[in-house]
Amino acid sequence: MGQRTQLYIIDRQKGKDYPDVDGKPNPNNCPATTIVSHYHNQWGYGYRALFDALAYIFTTRNQRLKLGKADWNKRAEWCNNLFHCEDFKKKEEPQAFKPLADSLNFWREQVDRGDNNNGIVVLELSRHEHGHIESGAIACYKGTEDCKDKEQPAKITIADFILQHGEKAGEQTLSVIKSVHELYDIIEL
Repeated sequence: MGQRTQLYIIDRQKGKDYPDVDGKPNPNNCPATTIVSHYHNQWGYGYRALFDALAYIFTTRNQRLKLGKADWNKRAEWCNNLFHCEDFKKKEEPQAFKPLADSLNFWREQVDRGDNNNGIVVLELSRHEHGHIESGAIACYKGTEDCKDKEQPAKITIADFILQHGEKAGEQTLSVIKSVHELYDIIEL
């Protein structure tokens, strides 16, 4: 059935209210926005979720977040390998909207959500009100197929996430990922 991985993206943008223009709301105003999305890759081989996260960072690095359906579809265009994607709703999944550092257990529980067996990656980005990435965080979790005996899925390092699937270019891949994280001030949790 393939190696299935999940990528969860918590994308936050700061808001900014500019003064009214001629008594009308300024069209440059942008409300604070948080979008939490779940992306599923049917042929992920574990580390593929990391590559999808990098593709998302590069494709959306200077984009403002919007909430319309057309905007949602546009956000999904960065990866043509996606099997399924959905947005979380704050009233239904409030834990998903907490800072990643404060919700690591919630994300560990998501390993069992959906069609998954080779782990998940959770990427959190913080954007300036004009859309460029200011900082972020990332966490990786081992999938159920990669656990031994009664071991429960747990948070693991990016290096272990890549190497557990025998990635031949593991060191080079890790080097690229670390360079991107330094560029955008993304920390590993």
